Amino acid sequence: MRCMPGLPIAIALTAAVAQTAVVADPSPLVFASEYHVQNWQVEDGLPQNSVNAIAQTPDGFLWMGTLNGLVRFDGSRFDSIGLYDFPEFRSDPYVWSLEVSPDGVLWIGAQRGLFRLEKGRFSRLDLPGLPHGGHVGSLYHDRAGALWIGTNQGVLFCHTGGTVRRYDQRDGLPGEAITTICKDSSGVLWLGTTGGLYRFDRVSVQSCERQAGAPSATVYALVPHPTAGVWVATGSEGAFHLSDAGIDRSALMSSPQKQIHTLYRSREGTLWIGLAYNGLEVMRAGERRRGLVLDPLLDREHIHCIFEDRDGNLWIGTEGAGLFCLRLKPLRAVTVADGLPSDFVSTVFESRAGSVWVGTEYGLAQMEAGGRIVVHRNGDRFEDNYICALGESSGGDLLIGTSSGLWKLAARGFHRVAPFAGVVWSICTDSKSDTWVGTSSGLYRLRDGTLRKESGDPVLASAEISQIQADAAGAVWVGTRVDGIFRIDGRSCTRFTEKNGLADRAIAALMVGSDGTTWAATRSGLASYRRGSWRSLRAPFASAEFTAILEDGEDLWLGSAKGILKVSKRQIEEQMNGRDEVIVPAVFGRPEGMISSECNGGRYPSAIATRQGLLLFSTIKGLVILDLRRLHGRPSPPTPYVVDASVDGHRISTGLAFTAQAGARSFDFAYSCIDFASSESPQFVCMLEGFEEAWRSAGSDRLAQYTNLKPGRYRFRVRACSRDGIWSHDAAEVEFRLLPLFRQTWYFIALCAGAGGTAVWLLYLVRLRQIKARFGAVFAERQRISRELHDTLAQDLTSVSLKLAAIGKQPGGEPAATEEILTLARGLIGDGLREVRRSVADLRLLALEGHDLPHALLEMVRKGVAGTSVNARVDVIGAARPLPYRTELNLFRVAQEAVANAVKHSRGSEVVVEVEYRPASIAMRVRDHGEGMAASEAPPRDGGGYGLVGMRERVSLLGGTMEVRSREGEGTEIAIEAPAERR
Repeated sequence: MRCMPGLPIAIALTAAVAQTAVVADPSPLVFASEYHVQNWQVEDGLPQNSVNAIAQTPDGFLWMGTLNGLVRFDGSRFDSIGLYDFPEFRSDPYVWSLEVSPDGVLWIGAQRGLFRLEKGRFSRLDLPGLPHGGHVGSLYHDRAGALWIGTNQGVLFCHTGGTVRRYDQRDGLPGEAITTICKDSSGVLWLGTTGGLYRFDRVSVQSCERQAGAPSATVYALVPHPTAGVWVATGSEGAFHLSDAGIDRSALMSSPQKQIHTLYRSREGTLWIGLAYNGLEVMRAGERRRGLVLDPLLDREHIHCIFEDRDGNLWIGTEGAGLFCLRLKPLRAVTVADGLPSDFVSTVFESRAGSVWVGTEYGLAQMEAGGRIVVHRNGDRFEDNYICALGESSGGDLLIGTSSGLWKLAARGFHRVAPFAGVVWSICTDSKSDTWVGTSSGLYRLRDGTLRKESGDPVLASAEISQIQADAAGAVWVGTRVDGIFRIDGRSCTRFTEKNGLADRAIAALMVGSDGTTWAATRSGLASYRRGSWRSLRAPFASAEFTAILEDGEDLWLGSAKGILKVSKRQIEEQMNGRDEVIVPAVFGRPEGMISSECNGGRYPSAIATRQGLLLFSTIKGLVILDLRRLHGRPSPPTPYVVDASVDGHRISTGLAFTAQAGARSFDFAYSCIDFASSESPQFVCMLEGFEEAWRSAGSDRLAQYTNLKPGRYRFRVRACSRDGIWSHDAAEVEFRLLPLFRQTWYFIALCAGAGGTAVWLLYLVRLRQIKARFGAVFAERQRISRELHDTLAQDLTSVSLKLAAIGKQPGGEPAATEEILTLARGLIGDGLREVRRSVADLRLLALEGHDLPHALLEMVRKGVAGTSVNARVDVIGAARPLPYRTELNLFRVAQEAVANAVKHSRGSEVVVEVEYRPASIAMRVRDHGEGMAASEAPPRDGGGYGLVGMRERVSLLGGTMEVRSREGEGTEIAIEAPAERR
């Protein structure tokens, strides 16, 4: 973890930032302001507010020992780990010390012995001869692989190679409780006890009391010195450095009112000192100890332990205020308090000589080496305090844009270069030494001392210029507030708007990247120009408008109203190409050190990248300085993991895979991630392979739910992205199988398919049999008709033929004989016709094939009145239903005859056929509005077909009744009612 000394931030802007500076009386608030402090207590999930020990296992989890057992922490979620398999731990769950061995085993020093956690399993290590009630208060793992175990009974154990060796008073130990253990750089083992300090070389134990000033009181902490000996902290005799050369109290001596209980040396060499109810102090090489004002609660707490995780975050366990984390802020704001003329910073510029110039609304500031800020205000050199743009001429002079014109700072001081009617918003000098000036009323070029307005494009001549950038090829890019982008290359001027691919014409920032890509921030999104074309990303990954664009390797840094965003250029390109790329930018705002998250824009330049690896952004609350050296390699990628899974509300043990019973409907996966890089919640994407084809953004949610899944194999995957935009290397995965119901199994489906095929085959056979039977019936009927025609009509016609032939053989025959023969012939013909009618009546009617009776009647009526002036209709009363074919055929024939008679003889204008479906019968009425007929006309007319007699016969065959109602001049109605059984 990098701990910057309390120097003015301006030192970081020059080469002096890499040098160590000594300040006579640095302010503790300046030092403390570089840290973000976060606290967790019982209300935040911590099971107990007294944290005695902290360690980190190779999988990234933090482990804490409390007075209520062991706690695992991933950065946002606490899990209490009770060693419930051990009754003595359950009854007295105090955890005093933690140590992680190189093989990843977590050793736990508890009230009732020593435990180990390896590959998710707990076990107890037997310590031979440990007295009843003895607890393990200190653990130390040396470089040789030995685990040293100190107890409150004054017994020391050494666990190495699977064996445990005991050391006690017989070996020279004093019998006092061992509070702390460490080895110095020469390999000497040091023991801190309640009775003083001892050194142990595995041959003998020597008390350090013989050394002048060595403590005889309780030793609370020991830390190896980087050169020789150890740092020693006591409760009542202060702290000192002890080595073979003696005792040095000058470096760590604290005031008598402050008792030191904890020492911790970070990886970079800073010594952190935890006091009893007085917070923290720190000591660095070349600097005296200082107090830190970090947090009001922490500053008055008793510090139990200090630990640095693998990302450089400092974790502090206290006696009653829970857990604290100190994260070094990657950025800081320079404000009026540091010497700027105003907190409202409009533009910032780095000259070729390395000076940093800051333009504000109340004047110009120069940040000199050593941290001094020189301010130039109205009445000093400028007519206008509001600095809108900064640049540099080809000769190295500083160019300043204001509302009163363009100014220049040369060796002889400040003087006006040229006045302008509008405000100077941007200044840029290209590779040809031409200086371009963008104003609120057009673009100007300064060449060889001559200022000329660019008027080649009528829009550019009057546009408000906000940005100017020169590329390596000599072209100049000009961004306007409402008129798009112009590219000036020699004498050609090309304008780009939405028609060319820009998301919007309002340009807030321009940047030409190291690879030649031109980036533009518009009011509606982000755009890039490469190989002659623009591509845009509308509302890409943040709703705020971008005000500045900077580049750092493969990343873009974007200033916005919501802070400073870091995003991968590759991810932006992927999304611009239409690929479903999830972009989660790293956001730097107030939690990281900004006073306000709103960056300023619309002026040039509003942000710069310095040669020392610093990014500077203009904001409404100071100049924000972001040190990239604090970011590179700083955070570890977050490590996602699946906490648990539940099926239909029942929690299951996930492991790597599980099987869900058939019929399960809902699947819930709770997940989290190990992330200590930021106090903000990480972002997640997840996917259920077998159900989803692509990753979906889950935001900061930590629960994924799926319902109504089909039987099969699935794999739930989750990835995490820290607030710094760092993605996890791998995804956490859980595979599971959903068993099918019996009706969903392949053999059930096969059985159903076989049964269905068999049923279809049987239906086919039945249908084939029906067709054969129908064909046989038709064939038999034809045979019957043939026989009847042969036996009746053919014989009658033969007889008629013979009789007619007989008449022909009577030359001049007698009339009486001829008449008799003709009478007989007529009778034979009449008999034949009746036989034909009877045979035809037994055939099926085509009009009823595939239709119901009302449809057949309607078609018959339509054809029957065709070519006449008679109107006809069919009315149906009740719900039509299928009737036996015999019933429908005879009713159809009766209606057909009645309609034909009405058309031929009634001389009426309308014929109505009414069919009424009753529950047990069917009624049919055929009426016309013609002349009517007398009752004596009941017999059929000559040549009238069946006539009324035939109609009555058909009705009689159905077992029904027929009634004829007619009066002369009032038309005729034929009413029929017959039984109606269902087909």
